[in-house]
Amino acid sequence: MEPALAGVGALATAVAVAASLRARTAQVAVLAMGAALVLSPLALSPLPAVLPLAFWLVTALLATYLLVLAERVGPALLPPLPLGGWAEAAFVLVGLALGWAVAPIAGPGRGPATALAAGVAVAFAAVPLAAFSRDTLRTAIGTVIFLDACGLVAASLTGTPGQLEVVALALAIVGAAAASREVLLQDLQGRGAVPAAPEPRAAEAPEPRSSAAPEPRSAVAPGGTRARRGRG
Repeated sequence: MEPALAGVGALATAVAVAASLRARTAQVAVLAMGAALVLSPLALSPLPAVLPLAFWLVTALLATYLLVLAERVGPALLPPLPLGGWAEAAFVLVGLALGWAVAPIAGPGRGPATALAAGVAVAFAAVPLAAFSRDTLRTAIGTVIFLDACGLVAASLTGTPGQLEVVALALAIVGAAAASREVLLQDLQGRGAVPAAPEPRAAEAPEPRSSAAPEPRSAVAPGGTRARRGRG
């Protein structure tokens, strides 16, 4: 059952990153990246333990949320990739098949072939996004999924990662998403798409009150005329 699930997980991960390449809107691209992060542990056989797997899922959703917050303030449409998107998505499927083909070279006793297939497929998606994209958001997505690809390839060589390895990779992905979000916001501010935060104003000193006594107001009779002092 686990090898079959790992094969489905590798295929689903490749489809998710291909969808991120084909996406024309920022929201779809980020959500496809999040789906790839969530699905990538399924390519491992056996699966990681429950606690590190749960930690991975939480951090994957957090990394996706950070980029969702960034894409909401940017343009909704993304510029096309250099080859149009279809060619890059086709390269992902080629990477999936290539990873499966070269997996036996690693020899028996190593990690699952599905992890190598998914890792190569994700790497084939990360390279055009991180290196050749003309959009900051796509570059951020490519950086995040490249770390995921490194984790999958390492698992294919050494086996299912342990708890510390999963935690370290998950924290690295969240850190990359947070840093990419800051770079994206600065880029949008530089282009004028997002207004810069106003500088704090210095506290103004209160005006000093005059110490002079107020002038006496002349008494006014109820009828509207000034009251005259009687002469003694």
